[in-house]
Amino acid sequence: MLEWIGKVFVVVILSRAVYTDIREGKIENSLIAAGLVMGIVTACLTGGLDRLLLSVRQSVLVMLSMFILFVIKGLGAGDIKLLSVLAVFMPEKILSVIVMAFLTTAAFIVMRMLVRFCRKRAMFKKREALHFSVPIAVGIALVWIAEWV
Repeated sequence: MLEWIGKVFVVVILSRAVYTDIREGKIENSLIAAGLVMGIVTACLTGGLDRLLLSVRQSVLVMLSMFILFVIKGLGAGDIKLLSVLAVFMPEKILSVIVMAFLTTAAFIVMRMLVRFCRKRAMFKKREALHFSVPIAVGIALVWIAEWV
């Protein structure tokens, strides 16, 4: 019954993260901290201690597994922290969200390259950024759609 509260929090957190990521190129630490607190409270209310422990474990696993991508500059620290906060809200689905986010990123990049190829422009640009919060949001939407179908 209280699952919808977690989904509302996820939408609010993601909306703000996407906005600041696109506008400023970063995700605010205050948003991450607030999201973590909301996630912990939601986990306790929806499933008690067992749910809380699962959520925290998944969050730590996401951070540790994504750290290598941060080291090689494949992902920003804000993106990794955002994924770990989302893992607190949806520990059972976070792997699916990550997979869908990376597939969405790949699709965005291929589409961008095709558009540039058709316009006879260079397909790659140095220092070009992709705001990963957008594919994360799309990944969550796709996971939720698959859940409803």
